[in-house]
Amino acid sequence: MTKTTYLFGAGASVGNGKYLNEVNPISGIPVVGNFNADVNAFLGLMANSRDYIINENKKYKVDFLQVFQNMDFHFTFDTYAKKLFVLGPPKRNELILLKKLLNSYLVFRHLISSRDKRYDLFFATIFDENKLSSDFNFISYNYDSFLEQSLSSFSLNQNFRDHINRFPGDSNSFNKSCLFKLNGSASMIDIKGFQDDILAKINHPFDISASMKKLIDLDHIIDQVNYFPQINFSWESSSHSYENKLSEILSKTEVLVIVGYSFPTINRISDMKVLANLPIDCNIVLQVGRNYTEVKSRLENLINSVLPGEKRFYSDLIKNMNIIEAVDQFYIP
Repeated sequence: MTKTTYLFGAGASVGNGKYLNEVNPISGIPVVGNFNADVNAFLGLMANSRDYIINENKKYKVDFLQVFQNMDFHFTFDTYAKKLFVLGPPKRNELILLKKLLNSYLVFRHLISSRDKRYDLFFATIFDENKLSSDFNFISYNYDSFLEQSLSSFSLNQNFRDHINRFPGDSNSFNKSCLFKLNGSASMIDIKGFQDDILAKINHPFDISASMKKLIDLDHIIDQVNYFPQINFSWESSSHSYENKLSEILSKTEVLVIVGYSFPTINRISDMKVLANLPIDCNIVLQVGRNYTEVKSRLENLINSVLPGEKRFYSDLIKNMNIIEAVDQFYIP
């Protein structure tokens, strides 16, 4: 079987692309460029929630409004996050608060949204009887857990780890596929204040009122425990515990399928590390829709940046690049 690695961007989890203030049903999560408008809709729902008005813990609502105003001045939320990171310790608390806002918003989206249906179709297609082949591996810049949700639905235990190792966090189990979450994941914590994979076990969306109530309960727990969101941007550290394993998988990759990822400049260093580990005869499949020209150009520039002159001459990475315009289902070699 062909050793295939998938690189997922926001377009892989976009679902029907509807905002929170639009008519139900809602599925997926908007792409990064549309985050601010949807976070604003989330804050509006929060402000109008009777549960939030009568809840004693109002500081998150006030703090979130302030951090959103700061976020909205920037090109994207991760631009704002990178600026806070560069400014160092004096801005550390503001960076944590931004992550808490993003985490609360993403948790709410998980509660109210169904996952992108393409995940279930994809895994139903590639499963061999009841097993996911270790020849399939995954890299994701997404903060959501829709991929894990889908895999959990293929487990009688409702546990995605029956099929895959997720990094960071898991220890490696041999003969299993691997999922590398380069930006970490939005997360909930249980009533005792422990991290849990609740988001990966949600199968049916809740209505707005029930979702807001669950979010309030989460905020109440967060206020009482030393909680730090599990969102960690790829550029926050120059090295990661899973790098050796990721490099090993990439070095054996025969096909790299890129789904819904536009190679934004803010991820340039992380992207170069990924591309630098690919064999020069690896086939790249770019599945980003009809407006692929700019993304393809960025990808080619990155490849030329990481390959020395001699390797660049012999490399098939650009010559054999395959463009898939259709995005109604994830490409399978």
